[in-house]
Amino acid sequence: VHLRAYPYAPYVLHGAHAVVADPFEDPFDKIFGSAHEDDDAGEDGLAGPPGTPSTPSSVGSEVPFFDASAFLAATETERAAQLPGLKEVLDDLQGAQRGGDRHERSNCDRDNARKADLVLLTGDFNAASHLDYPMGPPWPCSLLCAARGLLDSFHEARRRGATAKQPTHTWAAKASEEPRGIHDRIDFVYFAGSLHVKKSMHLDGSNSGVEAWPSDHRAVLTDFTWQLGASTSGTTM
Repeated sequence: VHLRAYPYAPYVLHGAHAVVADPFEDPFDKIFGSAHEDDDAGEDGLAGPPGTPSTPSSVGSEVPFFDASAFLAATETERAAQLPGLKEVLDDLQGAQRGGDRHERSNCDRDNARKADLVLLTGDFNAASHLDYPMGPPWPCSLLCAARGLLDSFHEARRRGATAKQPTHTWAAKASEEPRGIHDRIDFVYFAGSLHVKKSMHLDGSNSGVEAWPSDHRAVLTDFTWQLGASTSGTTM
């Protein structure tokens, strides 16, 4: 999937408060400390409703203060720009999982039914994730993916410490490509079904072996194992 690039909601959220950051720093550590690593989401995997945002005193005055109006403006921007395209893709996926029309379903054998349970949705979403913003805003695209039963593979690996510490975000691959200094995680490998995340990482010219990195985004690489029926052995994907 490649969702609409502009308008881009993180720019709306940060506004004129953006500061240039080292692209190998985790911007969320800078703003929220290590809270996002502790994964304070509820049992359903969704972050709880955001409270009133505040700026930690230990961070300093350069950290933006996200007030309610910034939250609303950013989420409404994403809702209008990226969410319609994502919803169309998810609706198509849901239809495919149900097996299409009645005739197709009646002729679907068990192997195909099992395959239909495996879902991988990848690409450039041009949208941030609520999983990276424990204090909000409630980003609509990632919340819709979660509501449809899709898991964020990088986040699943991060919860278990199975990710490379750096780099933590996918935009941008080079500091010069993001003059506003607003670096974020906007490329994802979502999954559902009988898959287990072994590890996940973000690749660029510094860690991929491709020094002349061809994209302005980092790539997301997730290593899965696929459980075959009741067998205890898995197949690496």
